Amino acid sequence: MLKQLPTQQSTWVVCDEEVYGVKAPESYIELTAGVKNVLVGGNSSSRSELFKNAKAVSIDPITLQ
Repeated sequence: MLKQLPTQQSTWVVCDEEVYGVKAPESYIELTAGVKNVLVGGNSSSRSELFKNAKAVSIDPITLQ
């Protein structure tokens, strides 16, 4: 999924808290540089190394609220 972001020119990503909080190699950080917004199913209170340039919004993964 992450490798396709530059091809898709995606500025939005929807993911769970595990993906949001993953420690990624530098090459993946470059792939996600264009992402400006992340919708996180779960907790996004920590800073994401993977989506450094993005604003994150958390939603409950069960109720989607």
